[in-house]
Amino acid sequence: MVTLKVALVQQQAVPNDKEANLNLSIQYIKEAHRKGADLVLFPEMWSNGYAPPFDTAFDEPMD
Repeated sequence: MVTLKVALVQQQAVPNDKEANLNLSIQYIKEAHRKGADLVLFPEMWSNGYAPPFDTAFDEPMD
């Protein structure tokens, strides 16, 4: 039987800061590796830390 250990990262990315998110990703991957993970999954848009153009951008999406 083959097993696969998956690590899930549920942390907020640094808004619009690819370099900071890359460094955080490396830290999380290293930690997951130490804990025996074979695969590490991050939230959607983690790598670029997408943030809406203004704080209320998603409050009224049809506006």
